[in-house]
Amino acid sequence: MIRLYGIGNCDTCRKARRWLSSAGIDFEWQDFDRHSVEVETVARWLDTAGLETLLNKQSKAWRELTDDQRAAVTASPASAMAQQVRLIKRPVLETSNAVIAGFSTARYAALFDA
Repeated sequence: MIRLYGIGNCDTCRKARRWLSSAGIDFEWQDFDRHSVEVETVARWLDTAGLETLLNKQSKAWRELTDDQRAAVTASPASAMAQQVRLIKRPVLETSNAVIAGFSTARYAALFDA
């Protein structure tokens, strides 16, 4: 099962959804604003993709954190990111063997041999 996680009004998420659809790839969409993400799911992403890939340090949510709050996020990233989904780089594409944070046509094409 291929799942794409993100925020419905995010331009990058829209681009990823359009790319998958135009490539004829069936996927399940999960909007962070409508459905929360489980801590276990974020932990699985972190195990696969890593904190530096998944944590969106360019986000407004990250920039608004104090140094102590940032330290808390990096100390316990899975629970912090599940509680504050705007800290997650989006979209997150999850397949049975890969997790990709962010959208790149080249990475998607390589993953799906498209």
